Amino acid sequence: EDYILASTLVGENQRAGEKELNAILSTIKNRANKCGYSMKDSVLKGKQYSTWNYFNKLNEEQQLQELYNRITNQKTKGFGKMLKIVENFNDSVDLGTGNTRTIAKSYNNNKKSAKRIGDHLFWWDKRHSC
Repeated sequence: EDYILASTLVGENQRAGEKELNAILSTIKNRANKCGYSMKDSVLKGKQYSTWNYFNKLNEEQQLQELYNRITNQKTKGFGKMLKIVENFNDSVDLGTGNTRTIAKSYNNNKKSAKRIGDHLFWWDKRHSC
């Protein structure tokens, strides 16, 4: 799970600061908790993190090889740093004060509470679908 989460962070923003990376992990954790998933299952769920779309189409043996290849390639892009952040993650970022909806609708309905952290804009949508 830690390797998949660290690889997700590299895919999201390899130059991000620790606060932004913890906010991304908080988003993953919030989605996982709301939907009853593990954090790994939350990022691998379709239409959540596009960096995993190809991976999800593979069989289990191919996925293991793809994960190995990803991590090998990401070592020069800060994978080690991301892994340490994942291992030390403690739900420290408060991001929040359902049905299938577009990101634009979700944002428009929650933009008053949106918060920019690094290159990402975060908001809590209590109606996020699982």
